[in-house]
Amino acid sequence: MKILIADDHRLIIDAVADKLSELEPGIEFVAAVDARELLERVGEPLDLALVDLSMPGADGLSHIQQVRQRCPDLPIIVLSGQEDPAVMRDVLDCGAQGYIPKAYSPAVMVSAVRLVMAGGVYVPPMLLSMSGRDAGPGADAAGQPAEAARGGRWATC
Repeated sequence: MKILIADDHRLIIDAVADKLSELEPGIEFVAAVDARELLERVGEPLDLALVDLSMPGADGLSHIQQVRQRCPDLPIIVLSGQEDPAVMRDVLDCGAQGYIPKAYSPAVMVSAVRLVMAGGVYVPPMLLSMSGRDAGPGADAAGQPAEAARGGRWATC
C-alpha cells in the first residue's frame, strides 16, 4: 500500500505516517508540502491521499478538485484544523471520502482510513449531529446554500 500525506508541516506528516504504519506492514509513505508537489505526486500509483485543506499554493478547494480530476478513483481524506461543518460538507461534496479534523485522536484517524480503504466515507460526528443535518449537502444549518453563507470561497465544486 502506498499513501500520500500532503501537509505543510513535517511534524504532521511524520506523526500521521507513524500512526498509519499500524494499518499493515510495509506501507510506503510519500509526502507533499505544498499544492504543487501534491499535484506532482498524484501522478504516482497511490492507494490513498491524506491532504491538508490549507497548505501553500492551495486556493480554497482547488487542490482537492484537481486531485479528483487527475485521479478520479484515488480515495482522498482531508485532514484539517478547520472544524466548520459547512467546509466539511463542501469537501465531501467535492468528492473526498473523508474529513478528519486535526483535533481528533490518532485512533479516529486510523479507523477513518480503514473505513475509506474499505470503500466507505468518513463523516465527522459533529457534521452528522448538527441541527441542520436535514438541510442536505451544500446547505448551511439554516438551509441556505453554503456558498452564499461563506461568500463563495469554499463552495467551488
